[in-house]
Amino acid sequence: MNYKYFRSIIILVLLCFVFPASAQQTEHDPEKISFGVGVELYPSVLAGDLEARFQAGGFANFIVPIQLGPHILIEPEFGIYAYSADRQFPDTLTTHFDRTIVRTGFGVFYSNEPDKSFEWYLGARLGIMSSEMHTNRSADTSAQWGVFYAGAAFGVEYFFSPHFAIGGEMQLNHIAYGAPIVNEIAWTPIDSVHNVWTTSVSLTARFYF
Repeated sequence: MNYKYFRSIIILVLLCFVFPASAQQTEHDPEKISFGVGVELYPSVLAGDLEARFQAGGFANFIVPIQLGPHILIEPEFGIYAYSADRQFPDTLTTHFDRTIVRTGFGVFYSNEPDKSFEWYLGARLGIMSSEMHTNRSADTSAQWGVFYAGAAFGVEYFFSPHFAIGGEMQLNHIAYGAPIVNEIAWTPIDSVHNVWTTSVSLTARFYF
């Protein structure tokens, strides 16, 4: 494990809490706690995923925005991708292949609402993506990979009503790829630990209760 990487994550999260704590609440900013659901769409390929182990295309996360007071926004996120296939060969053997990718993370932001139709937020997102592959033909072969991501994010939202908003987000992410864990003796994994810094964008749609 890269302990410097995890220390950086902790410092980044703490800084996200410092900014909201310094904000002053006015009489025109009543205290509120609100919940919602939404979707976050990443239209680009995951940077550094050269062998398509974490899905070689855009992906979407389900998000749960939680507004705590006028300036603190916490947003857990979750996404899943599952694929399976069975192939019949002339030697009568059937090959089964499946892959499951799970994404879990959260964001912590300082948010500001200049008017009732517009909001911007600034903070950090961090989480992990795991990918597991399994093949069964003459012998079972399976492998697992992990990706840790953390970065800064700035987003804006436009409210069409008090309950529905669409927006966009710009990010600067650090992605740390881990070497595979393989449970088949004949397959010796190649060390593939590497790190990627990348800018990315996402589109969001949120519904607030």
